[in-house]
Amino acid sequence: MTRSETDRKLHVMRLSTMANEYHRQSTDRFALDLPFEDRFQMMVDLEYQARTKRKLDRLLRQSGILNRDASISDMYYGEERNLQRTSVERYASCIFLNEGHNVLVMGPTGCGKTYFSQALGIEACKREYSVRFVSLEELLIDIEMAGKDQSLVRRVLKHYRRPDLLIIDEFLRSKLSSTEANRLFKIVDFRSENKRPMLICSQYPCSEWVQQIEDPVNAEALVDRLIHTPYKLFINEDGRGKSMRELYST
Repeated sequence: MTRSETDRKLHVMRLSTMANEYHRQSTDRFALDLPFEDRFQMMVDLEYQARTKRKLDRLLRQSGILNRDASISDMYYGEERNLQRTSVERYASCIFLNEGHNVLVMGPTGCGKTYFSQALGIEACKREYSVRFVSLEELLIDIEMAGKDQSLVRRVLKHYRRPDLLIIDEFLRSKLSSTEANRLFKIVDFRSENKRPMLICSQYPCSEWVQQIEDPVNAEALVDRLIHTPYKLFINEDGRGKSMRELYST
């Protein structure tokens, strides 16, 4: 088999990085002096790294996470924030995903809930979990826009039911009507039944969520499917800490 034919077959099998390294080695006298096993391992390693990066890029692109620079390593641990590094790192290990538990992140406006949830979403993508990040308002608009077109409704519901992790930001920032609660319930109930975790960010403690939903029956059913989890994080619980926007603007 000629070298060009081998190169062609590698490209046909979508092993383009491996093909490029094969071509490079064939013209590099230092590489040619290496044992075959070492050269082959180099080709495989480069192909694996390229595929891993492409998959991560795809997962991040599909996630809806806008701040791709959000990082657990950059979390601020000021005394007033009630955050422990060991606790945050435990969340970053994504153990809650393996266990099928929700994560509730609560704290006043500006305390860094969105940043933390995006950083956690990125960590999940790095571990090859699919993630969807959305504000509650955007999620409800998506369902409302589908209207009475059942095929479109099913597509929207699937969009939010399928990911391994659904992150809902700005949860219950405004009160939910009975209709909105019903729409949200279709997603929350499905994910609860199928052990697909959600990360919920809210400025209200979960003990007050029921009060933010008009219909008490819907409220109890919806909240009950979210709050039973050991993973509850309160950031700046007493509200005395500075807003992160204020802190980083100065």
